[in-house]
Amino acid sequence: MDSSFDYTLKIDFYRCSVRDLHFILHVLKGASTMCNPDIVEMANETIFRLNEIGYGITDPQYTQFRKFIHSIFSLLRQLNIGRQLRIIHENYNEFSKQRQTAKGDYKSPVSSPGTPINCSPPKIMRKAPRKKLTNDQ
Repeated sequence: MDSSFDYTLKIDFYRCSVRDLHFILHVLKGASTMCNPDIVEMANETIFRLNEIGYGITDPQYTQFRKFIHSIFSLLRQLNIGRQLRIIHENYNEFSKQRQTAKGDYKSPVSSPGTPINCSPPKIMRKAPRKKLTNDQ
């Protein structure tokens, strides 16, 4: 066997689909800490794709990618990999929230009070007449 040959496995994340990235993430999650650089590289690819998609991240076609972002974010938080964690968090929040307010989809959780259209004044109640009690004795 040739001892000068490098047997290091290099994953080309650029060519992987989102489904493939999700599967690889599950494999790397259970692997040793020697795979942490691969997780960081996968996070960098995620940041690149997120920046490419931009404000379209809320479109229905990117549902699987949003789920993947949540998975990698959770793993980065567990491994305490701060730089990529912060970048993904800031970019995802920026793109998803700005798109909602730009489209006008954002609705306030508090509804404004409405005024009734036909408002009649309250009725004034009159006292009922009292019957006099007479003693017939």
